[in-house]
Amino acid sequence: MKYSIYLIIFLMIAGFIYRKTWEKEIVGGGDAWGYYVYLPAMFIHDDIKTLEKSYQTRVKYKSSGWIATNELVTEAYPAGENKVIKYTMGMAILEFPFFVIAHITAGWLGYAQDGCSEPYMLIVNSGLLFYVCLGLYYLQKWLNNHYDESTAGYLLLLLGLGTNLYFFALTGMAHAILCSLYAMLLYNTDAFFRQKASRNLIGIAVSIGFIILIRPVELLCVLIPVLYYLGLENGLKNKENVFIQRLLFIKKEYKRILLAALIPIFIGSTQLFYWKYVSGKWLFYSYGGESFDFKNPHIWEGLFSFQNGWFVYTPIMASLLLGIFFYKNKLVKANYLLLGLFIPAHVYITYSWWCWQYINGLGSRPMIDIYPVAMIAVAAVWGYLYTKIKPLAWALACFFISLNLFQTYQQWQGIIWAEIGTKQFYKQTFFKTYLEYNDLVAFDLDYHQPAPEEVKNLKLLAELELKEKNIAPAQFSENLHLNPNQNELIKSKSWLKLSCKAQKNYTGADIYRMSSLVIEVKEEGKDKPIVWKGLRVDNKIACEDNFSFWGGKKDVWGWVHFYYQINADLTNKMQVKTYVWNNSPYALQLDSLRIEVVE
Repeated sequence: MKYSIYLIIFLMIAGFIYRKTWEKEIVGGGDAWGYYVYLPAMFIHDDIKTLEKSYQTRVKYKSSGWIATNELVTEAYPAGENKVIKYTMGMAILEFPFFVIAHITAGWLGYAQDGCSEPYMLIVNSGLLFYVCLGLYYLQKWLNNHYDESTAGYLLLLLGLGTNLYFFALTGMAHAILCSLYAMLLYNTDAFFRQKASRNLIGIAVSIGFIILIRPVELLCVLIPVLYYLGLENGLKNKENVFIQRLLFIKKEYKRILLAALIPIFIGSTQLFYWKYVSGKWLFYSYGGESFDFKNPHIWEGLFSFQNGWFVYTPIMASLLLGIFFYKNKLVKANYLLLGLFIPAHVYITYSWWCWQYINGLGSRPMIDIYPVAMIAVAAVWGYLYTKIKPLAWALACFFISLNLFQTYQQWQGIIWAEIGTKQFYKQTFFKTYLEYNDLVAFDLDYHQPAPEEVKNLKLLAELELKEKNIAPAQFSENLHLNPNQNELIKSKSWLKLSCKAQKNYTGADIYRMSSLVIEVKEEGKDKPIVWKGLRVDNKIACEDNFSFWGGKKDVWGWVHFYYQINADLTNKMQVKTYVWNNSPYALQLDSLRIEVVE
């Protein structure tokens, strides 16, 4: 199993080539571009205060509607006449050596030396993958210190291929790089307490500096060298109390420790000088209205929601909950304080962020940062299983690795969309290679649609041909409602079919801003509806067999429908109605509405 790392690296490179990562990441916009823009702005376009030419250059290579028109606003925050880059510069510093190589290469090969041409994207994205592989190397060295070679290789496979680290290694985002820095921190901390070598102390300081510079909220990482192996009494080899040992060690090594502490301070100061230069302030909050809400964390949702829930899309990491209490493992026993304080604190802070599902990706991306620390507990469970029941351990590993790689493929192909997924949608698309109409309905409504044989006998209750067929953005169509006496025809558990015939005049669709076909049930005299469900219309118009989140044919009339099951008998004081709400930025043409009941 000593070759596990080579298999992981091979599959990551294969994914890099298959996905053509260099064509999508960084130049595609978003976080990856926000990290990188420091470099072309500072060294090529000389617009680090305004960013205008840098952004205009990127858009020439990769523009797409909303990104092209709004990214300068969303990825940089105003500071007077200047623009402060939203993201800190840690990733840009790590990318700098590859940026220099790319700049020289672009000149040699006759490409534009503008920071965005193909040599830049290929080389810088390859550099990010190099850092991920370097992190795997450090993690392997740490595992080899605590497990035999075969078990260590097995555990590395689980992490590299069985978790969403694989997906994010190919995105250009910071989390896989942070995972590598944490691996470097963990390994050097372990080695320093063993060997007392200055090179390991420098490794600790450098990794802490870059972790905090890339993501300041990761300040918690300083707990790792403080609490590592500071576990139960006799957690170390000798008999002295480990707390006393640690205090004596710090007293003996305080000069070296204080000198090493200057390294992360120096690394972090680079951001302060940037903020001062651009905004005039030493400290500048560049995230605008985005913030933490520590009084209302979304911990349960962050872990278990089908909207990027950590344990839903990376189920193998749920073994962390068992591993923390796996006291048979000496490494867990010696690190119970680190696991018991660092991981809960990280989870609490992570899921106190206003956007707790963190969009953009497969599963909970901030948790990838701390995978090396989590492996202390996770490895205890899987290492024990591997040594005791090897066939079962391999069978489970194959399942979780296959699941992760397949879901990565699904996310790449647009078959799943984890950030706003639903339980029913997850069930329906499990190991599927294509989308069907009812999958998109499950994505929108989060409940199953009846089987075809259940809805053969339909009775038309009401139909409306609209007089005003053009529904402008932010407008509602006329509504089609049932007469109170028709409620008697709808019994509890009856299925209603709601339909509209629509046409759009644009290609593609923004999943967050689409027209919706709505069913509303409201009781007389009450403002709040008993039922309100909306089905996205734009991506289902005349799709035939080619369904996707962004589909729907342009300039073609088509019927869109969904079934809704009434869960109680309706009284004559309840009104059932359907209408279309145009939440898209474009006009929608609407011909008619229907309400039918399954007899």
